[in-house]
Amino acid sequence: MSNFQKWFIDQFQFAGWLPLETSDLTKGATLAWNQQQEKIDELETKLTDMIKDRIATIDVVRENYELKERLSRLETAVRRTDDSVCQTLGKVLGYPWYKDDLEVFPVFPYATECMGVCVGDHVAESIAMDAAKHIVELESKLALERKYVHNIKKRNAELLSQSLGEL
Repeated sequence: MSNFQKWFIDQFQFAGWLPLETSDLTKGATLAWNQQQEKIDELETKLTDMIKDRIATIDVVRENYELKERLSRLETAVRRTDDSVCQTLGKVLGYPWYKDDLEVFPVFPYATECMGVCVGDHVAESIAMDAAKHIVELESKLALERKYVHNIKKRNAELLSQSLGEL
């Protein structure tokens, strides 16, 4: 029996509401006390579980916020990379500069070189495909030029040997 229980019973005895012989009453009070204590323990457990759930929810919300921030940074990085690739390939492939063609781009009257070239609706992949086609064309032209140079060298060698044979 706890000190509080003893105090509680003593108060009732002092007031004369309980006879000094209170063993049955003490047992009843102890039983009632224990039942109340069980309810308190049950409520404490429920409250602890609710607090844990709330903390878990806060952790999930915080993690969700951090993931959204990270996704935003990654999307920005992808856009910058895509723009950089588009500008680099667009310059190499001869896309029109904003600064050079004010008739086509009147929206940019003070365009400078740092504004880059106009790639239109293209994205890095479509400009890369355009660059690949251009590379294939240049390689085929280079192969023809090499063949032409080889034929010229061969013809020059024949002419040289003919000239030396006539001497």
